[in-house]
Amino acid sequence: MQALLGEYLFYLLIYNILRRINKLENQNSKLNRIIDTFYNNMHKFIDWIYKKFSVADDYNLIRDFEKENHIFLDPLEQIKKEDKEWELER
Repeated sequence: MQALLGEYLFYLLIYNILRRINKLENQNSKLNRIIDTFYNNMHKFIDWIYKKFSVADDYNLIRDFEKENHIFLDPLEQIKKEDKEWELER
């Protein structure tokens, strides 16, 4: 009887762990979609600024902005940069 109870509790634990992992993966995919949408909106906004203020070269504007503010507009590059900085601080 105790063996069956122990086996049941083990499978219940595994089920709960897998359910939590699935929930976290779903949340992660939603966050990635939000980041991608934000990134696309930023590019649309930057394009609008180019057209509105007749900026000749958008690449130079982005590069200068990133250099002056020490950030990347590309979220993946920014995450890599922050990870490197975090590793250097350790």
